[in-house]
Amino acid sequence: NSYATMLMGIVGNDYSESQDTPIIGNEANQFRFFVNDHWKVNRRLTVDLGVRFDHMGLFSPTVDNGMAIWDESKYNNDPSALNQHTGVYWHGIDHSVPKSGVNQRLFFYSPRFGLAYDPHGRGQTIVRGGFGTFYAYQNISDQFTGAEMTGYGAASLDCPASSCPTYETLGADNPFMAPYAAHTIPSGIAPGLQAVSTLDPHLNNFPYVTTYNLQIDQRLPAKFMLEMSYVGNYGQDYQYQADINAIPVGRINEAWVLACANTTNCSENYDSGTDPKGVYWRPRQNYRGINKSILAGKTQYDGMQVSAHRSSGILFLLTNFTWSKAYSNAAV
Repeated sequence: NSYATMLMGIVGNDYSESQDTPIIGNEANQFRFFVNDHWKVNRRLTVDLGVRFDHMGLFSPTVDNGMAIWDESKYNNDPSALNQHTGVYWHGIDHSVPKSGVNQRLFFYSPRFGLAYDPHGRGQTIVRGGFGTFYAYQNISDQFTGAEMTGYGAASLDCPASSCPTYETLGADNPFMAPYAAHTIPSGIAPGLQAVSTLDPHLNNFPYVTTYNLQIDQRLPAKFMLEMSYVGNYGQDYQYQADINAIPVGRINEAWVLACANTTNCSENYDSGTDPKGVYWRPRQNYRGINKSILAGKTQYDGMQVSAHRSSGILFLLTNFTWSKAYSNAAV
C-alpha cells in the first residue's frame, strides 16, 4: 500500500526531487522581407516568381548562463572526471559558446514559383501549378527548456531506498544527500552522476515545409467546370531530443534481467549502476541520460483531388473526390 507507506514515512522504491528554479525569460530577434514579381509572358502564360528572406533568431535566455551544448570531442570517460562534467558547455563557463548555444544563420531563403497556362488560348483549359517553401519556429519547450536548465544548474536527485529508507533520512547529514543539499543555483551541474539536456552546436536548422501543386481546369458542356489537381507537401528538419547515452540494444541479457527482477532497486541499477561484471550500463559512464538535439522528424502528404461544379442563378451544384496519403514521424 504505497499511500500507507508514505503516511508511515517510509520511502518506497526510491526518492526523487528536482530543485526549484526561478522563471527565466527567453528572447529572439527576427525580421523578414520578400521580393515577388508577376510576369505576363504572353496572352497564354503568366508566371509568378519570388523569394522570402527570414532572419529567425535562436532563443536565448535572459540570464547570462545560456543554453547548454554537448561537445563529444571534449568528453573524458575516465571515472576520475565525474564531477568535472566534461562534454557539456554553455556561455556562462565558456564565452566562445553563444547564449543560444548555436551560431545563428543570417537568413533562411524560401523560394516561391507559380504559373498559369492556357494551351489553346480560348479560356477552355487552364493549367496551373507552383511550389513554395515555408519556415517556422518549433515549440520552445521541445528543444530549449532542458538545455536552459542544464546551463542554469538545476539538479535532480534520485535516492535509492537503500540510502534513503525513510523521510527522516532526507537531510543534509545523509552522505547521499549532502552534495545535493549543498548545491545552489545558478552554479553549474550538481556533483555526482547527473542526467543533462543539451543542444547540438552544429544544428541551426528550423523546420520547414515545401508545398507543391498541379491543377487542370476544364470547361465542360452544360456549363460544368471540372477541376483535377495533384497537391502535396513535405516537411523536414524537425528537431527532437534523443538520449545519446542510452543503454545500447542487447546490452542487457536475459540472465541479468531475471537477476534484477529479484532485487528492490532494479530501475536504479539500470539507470546509473553497473552490470554483474562491474561495467557501467551506459557508454559514457560519467553521466546518466544525455539528451541532445537531433534532426529526426519528417512529414509527407500527397493527394489527388477531382471536383465538378455548376452554378445557375442562386443554385450551385458541386461534387468532389479526394484520394490522399499522409505520413509523419514528427509531432506536428
